Amino acid sequence: RPWIIFSYDLRAGKLTRIGDDGGGGFDDNGVVSPSGRYVAYVRYQVCGLCCTTAALVVLDVQTRRSESFEPDTIDNDEKARLTGLRWTGESIIEYDAEFHRESECNRGIQRPSRYSTGRLEVKQVLKEQ
Repeated sequence: RPWIIFSYDLRAGKLTRIGDDGGGGFDDNGVVSPSGRYVAYVRYQVCGLCCTTAALVVLDVQTRRSESFEPDTIDNDEKARLTGLRWTGESIIEYDAEFHRESECNRGIQRPSRYSTGRLEVKQVLKEQ
């Protein structure tokens, strides 16, 4: 079942469905762009015993179109977990990522192997169709 995404207008008292997502879950770090046009959030997917991967999703509230972005990993054993999102302009979003090795997780090692911060423009995620 998809997760349903709503917006609520406090002045009008109106609830509006703006999209849905078929991912494994969401975190509580969703952020709205300064104009309110875009919503960015982290979608989780489970890929193994210890591994949970995360993708950054950008949703255009006006068109109800969404696309996802996953940070580049070094190899198939490395999995990214996004830990923070923030808008630095109307169409620029930054994210923090932790990278974990699934093979280490399977041996009980839970610490990230590396960290990074990335920056994207909305047009890099919501490519023209």
